[in-house]
Amino acid sequence: MEVDLPNGGRLIVAFANSEIRKSEGAVAIAATIVSATGGESELEVAIVHEAAAHGLAAHPSRGRHPTTILIRPAPDPAAEPSSPDGAR
Repeated sequence: MEVDLPNGGRLIVAFANSEIRKSEGAVAIAATIVSATGGESELEVAIVHEAAAHGLAAHPSRGRHPTTILIRPAPDPAAEPSSPDGAR
């Protein structure tokens, strides 16, 4: 989703896969976008919060305009962290 804000800001929200795009969390994120007031940074915070509330992880780009936020599954806290080479 690409959002052009009234104050001239722009924000892009991308979903990692179709399952996430069709989820309740995606619907809530879309509702947040539609009802948002404020600028790019305020909307970014609202989207990150809404994603977390629905068990999703939001990864905003830093120092990039327009801000792009990738919505992905949240990491499984029970999973063991892997080493840099992928071994467990």
